[in-house]
Amino acid sequence: MTEYQFHSWSSGPGQKANQRVTLDAESRFHGAALALRHFVEVGCDISAPLAHIDVAEPDGVKHTLLVEEVLEWLSDANQMPFMQRENLGVLLHSLQSAAGSDGTLTKREGIGLRAGIEELDLE
Repeated sequence: MTEYQFHSWSSGPGQKANQRVTLDAESRFHGAALALRHFVEVGCDISAPLAHIDVAEPDGVKHTLLVEEVLEWLSDANQMPFMQRENLGVLLHSLQSAAGSDGTLTKREGIGLRAGIEELDLE
């Protein structure tokens, strides 16, 4: 089983950050998408600044995935059957609602989020 932990730097009242879920999935991205659905269901704001998921594999390998990366992967046409089967459209809708109906800000913010995460990882 792989552990997925949601992080964001949103400090608003009632924000749920640092939530965890453990599950088994076909790939890191499949698991991250399923974890995001769980995080949205428990009230996490996946559109928050620097929102990302830390992935801890059973063998100890760790990865960080930006929410934007997972949603970009999920929006690929090849993932449509998975997205429909698992009812993951709510994730794309959730982020588009926060960014505006055309999604333009989401793309721009995603680039800034990646830069912010990379800065945090520097020693």
